Amino acid sequence: MNYYRAITVAAILGITFTTGLKLTLSAPEESQQDLASKSLQDIRNNLGSNNLFDGVFYYKAQNLNGKYDIHPFRIKEVFYNDQAGYGKAVNLYNASFGVGSNGIPAARSYNESVRLAQDYGSRLNLPEKLAYLSFLGSRLSDGYSSATENESDMQKIFENALNHKLDGGICGDIHRYLSDHAKALGFDNVGLHSGIWQKDSKGKQGDGHLVYHFRDPSSGIYFIQNYSQLVNTGQNTVQGAVDVSTRILGPISGVSQVESSERRNKYHAYLPKTSRWVQANLKGFTEMQEDDPIVRLKVSNEGTTAGLQFTKDLGKGTKARGFIMHSDFDTRDGRFEMNAVGFAMQNQFSVPLANSIIDEYGMNSNVYGGVMQIRAPSFDSKMNPMDKTRNTLIMGVKVKGYARVNKTTGRIEVETFSNDMGLQEQSGSVDARTRVGVNQNVGESPFSVDAEREFELSRKSQKEKSNTLQTHFDKVSLIYDSTKNGSKAYLVLNSEYYVFEGVEAFAASAVRQVIKVSFPAAQFGTISFAVDASRFVSNKSGDAYYNNPFAASMKVAIEKAVNKFVSVGAGMEYNNKNRAYWVMDPDITPEINKAKGLSGFIWVSAKI
Repeated sequence: MNYYRAITVAAILGITFTTGLKLTLSAPEESQQDLASKSLQDIRNNLGSNNLFDGVFYYKAQNLNGKYDIHPFRIKEVFYNDQAGYGKAVNLYNASFGVGSNGIPAARSYNESVRLAQDYGSRLNLPEKLAYLSFLGSRLSDGYSSATENESDMQKIFENALNHKLDGGICGDIHRYLSDHAKALGFDNVGLHSGIWQKDSKGKQGDGHLVYHFRDPSSGIYFIQNYSQLVNTGQNTVQGAVDVSTRILGPISGVSQVESSERRNKYHAYLPKTSRWVQANLKGFTEMQEDDPIVRLKVSNEGTTAGLQFTKDLGKGTKARGFIMHSDFDTRDGRFEMNAVGFAMQNQFSVPLANSIIDEYGMNSNVYGGVMQIRAPSFDSKMNPMDKTRNTLIMGVKVKGYARVNKTTGRIEVETFSNDMGLQEQSGSVDARTRVGVNQNVGESPFSVDAEREFELSRKSQKEKSNTLQTHFDKVSLIYDSTKNGSKAYLVLNSEYYVFEGVEAFAASAVRQVIKVSFPAAQFGTISFAVDASRFVSNKSGDAYYNNPFAASMKVAIEKAVNKFVSVGAGMEYNNKNRAYWVMDPDITPEINKAKGLSGFIWVSAKI
């Protein structure tokens, strides 16, 4: 925790509350608030905005436990007093490249090498298996060659390493070879995944990269391997392991293509936690709402988000915006920080129709672009001693069209973005998703039924870098939403059922329940309560990508207005530590491991 920031936030909370209270108590008939409102309205008129400032200052108290430290596998340390174990790993490694010893026959082909790992790997303990894989990775990396990329013939890679040549394929080929041997050793949930590997601290040596992950079945913990380097991620889900892996590779990987554990060359387009945090911040400044403030500020003991946004109404539903923003977030491992400057344009229209089958149609489009600098902390001082900084282009497009017939509304939405395209080396990734849906309102009630299919852009195979559009999920939602009446008292019930890869494949299914309740409590202010819980109910495919445990969080809060500008609040939150599948995860922070248990928070918000 940053104690200096905590003290500062506490001071701001106290000063803001005291000032607001004094304004309220000391106001005469010609109240100071009214006089202030008149002056502020003059400023609003001059700046062309009805909202000048929107700020939140809060303090959150929770038990963060110790620093999250990954565990890179260091052969010298592990085998310092175990020469016998070291020798067993060396013997199997030598035999895998044609030098048999101690009763292990020499492999003369790739298939024989895999068979040796399967037959003799069971005699090795976990450290010995990891050492064996590290030796293999080092030998294969010596033969790396971009001239023979996408080599699908593992026998050629074997022969190249056997003869110490330099035609051994690129990262994906080498890690495919290694992943096959990891399976043979008895590890499970094996698959490749991609990321942006930044080899220096300033972003000058970055490129797309494929590594692989696997699980130790005895402990349930995932490991990742990058050539000779192996890391115990401390995670028990594929998505957690990929979050750790992409963090080690560099400060940001916008999209990671994650291979299925059960279907070779079947890839999922996963957005790592850091990428989701960046996108949430960017959307806050690029997606325009009515009465957006010019100044946005959020300060807490966890982090700060601040920015300026100047919006111009161009008429006919079109708005343009320039923005500059900063956001940082303190995790147990260090501080994440992003700075961005850019522009955005948005257009929306709706057209009611008479004497037509369609009652109304419309469209909302948003486009933005700019530059960003992101800095992320390292996990381990020995393996990755410096925080890494990356300067990137940011760009995004979102277009949504709809048509309504009576109480039924159909829609199609296309959204794409890139947030990791390096300015120095132009390597990056693109996320693209298409959503098709229909919503049916039930009479005049706040109840509706919604159905949606989302498509994602995924890698075709390890060999083919081109992409394919595939079904991510089908979702049916039962929604009760009384917020539209504008009252402080409302109830929202959202029951969601997901079928992943579509009903035709039915690879896995999950449910999510969201409950939000708010009601005024006389002089106490407004009380709110929220629950968000999700879990997988089936995994027909057996794909480890869908093995996320039950996740739940609950929050209760009370908020009271001090005057027309300032309100104060306090609350408590509980979560069970588990992370939901990423599209259902309500926690948009770069923190990988959530703190389990109860936390409390207080806040002051001000809107001018």
